[in-house]
Amino acid sequence: MLIADTHVHAYPGYAMDMWWASAFSNLRALVPSGASAELGLLLTERHDCSFFADLAARRSTLPSGYTWERGPEPGVVAVRRAADPADRIWLFAGRQVVTREGVEVLALLTPDLFPDREPADATVAAIRRAGGLPVLPWSPGKWLGRRGAVVRGLIEAASSAPLALGDTTLRPCGLPASPLIRRGRRRKLPVLAGSDPLPFADDAVSVGRYAVLVPSFDPACPVLSLRAALGARLFTVTGRRDTPVRMVRRWLANQRMRKGGPA
Repeated sequence: MLIADTHVHAYPGYAMDMWWASAFSNLRALVPSGASAELGLLLTERHDCSFFADLAARRSTLPSGYTWERGPEPGVVAVRRAADPADRIWLFAGRQVVTREGVEVLALLTPDLFPDREPADATVAAIRRAGGLPVLPWSPGKWLGRRGAVVRGLIEAASSAPLALGDTTLRPCGLPASPLIRRGRRRKLPVLAGSDPLPFADDAVSVGRYAVLVPSFDPACPVLSLRAALGARLFTVTGRRDTPVRMVRRWLANQRMRKGGPA
């Protein structure tokens, strides 16, 4: 079994000791009572972030009290904490891409890089060719108008080729899923769950709060088994989304940060 947050950022402004502590505690809290589970983080790094590549190339280090080792497949490492060496988080490489139309696409489970500002259909195709899982993540206001039409077109075009949709903590409790998410479900597309931490320092604590539970995870082939399970919808959603108050506070803090004010 694996509990995995499928929409994870590790922004340069984060205090990484707090980020890692939050990841372990938040994910571990989602393990069903009496069960044993592995933990996972699926990175979705922007064009200006290289957390996974820097770690794997030893250009950066982990905070004191954490160690890492290479996984059995490319694009994944295992991170352990000295306080409990038997406990580990599988950290999977992945990217966030912005298409020419302004649509965000996640490239999960691949260390490859993808250029921004390419057409959405070409971006999705490139992620598939690289062996990654393309995901269209919902975010407040970003699936309206022309961008919504592009997302609908990608959903309608999906058949046997892999494509998933993404739900996040930013959809507050009580808010119904987007009509496009519901459309994707009717078309049997996987709908993943992820925390989507925002790029202001205090939001590092959000990592690991919303995730998927994958019963069929195989640590001997973590990338291959997870990609197969997600694509085949062999998972359930676990964790919690924001309350309306928390979502608004996070959104306002992010807006202040973007305008140069204190978060």
